[in-house]
Amino acid sequence: MRIINLSLFLLLMFMLTSCGSSELNSQIEQLQSVNNELLNQVDIVMEELDLLKEENLSVLNQVDQMNIKNVQLQEDIKSLQRDNQKLQAENAQLKDQLLGQEEDVNIPEEAPQVNLEDLILNKANEVILLLKNENMAQLSSYVHPNNGVRISPYPFVNVNSDLVFSANQISTFMTDNNVYTWGSYDGSGEPIQLTPSDYYNAFIYSADFANPEQISYNQILGAGNMIQNKVSVYPNANIVEFYFSGFDPQYNGMDWQSLSLVFEEYDGDWYLVGMIKGAWTI
Repeated sequence: MRIINLSLFLLLMFMLTSCGSSELNSQIEQLQSVNNELLNQVDIVMEELDLLKEENLSVLNQVDQMNIKNVQLQEDIKSLQRDNQKLQAENAQLKDQLLGQEEDVNIPEEAPQVNLEDLILNKANEVILLLKNENMAQLSSYVHPNNGVRISPYPFVNVNSDLVFSANQISTFMTDNNVYTWGSYDGSGEPIQLTPSDYYNAFIYSADFANPEQISYNQILGAGNMIQNKVSVYPNANIVEFYFSGFDPQYNGMDWQSLSLVFEEYDGDWYLVGMIKGAWTI
């Protein structure tokens, strides 16, 4: 702007020396008009620059949003891939079951043989669904009629301090408002004093064990620093473990959880005698 005004001033001085007064006034007015027009054009250019800056910021915001959506889509794809793998495994299992059924149909003269492992796994799946739905009244029919069910908060089964509930006590488990001492917290040694429903949330159905990562039959999956003695405590039992290897990658598997259901035979049938919570211990 200073350069334009200086040029106009020099031109004006030249014309003052070479032209008459009236002609000079006319030329001055023309120069002022040109100067005003130039100023208007500068203002227009500045406004257009401001608009371009706003449009650029808008485009950058859209790019950031697209990046966020892209990350979410990648996570969704990974989740779908995991679901697909699980469905493929279930499909393969169903095919095996169908093949087995076809073989049974082809040999009608022989009575179907009951596999003990399948029987126990079926009972365990029935129990885990009842636990998920908090249907303790029906669950009580699975509890050993004489020995009841011992409930252990950690992989080391303490036959001296772990509480044992009868079938009748299990049927009213979620409505029992009494506070029990279930053992001691690992690490602090403080007593675990909870109502049955609070204990259920913390030490029984603390994860979606009805849809576990793995299920084992008479095999230990979860491992930590604590000794696991369930096999020696229940030497004549069959044990099913519902297991998750971990939930948050930053813990490198130290947040694994499991729930083991222990079954013993009585009067020709198999009953629930133990529920053991598994988790990493200090």
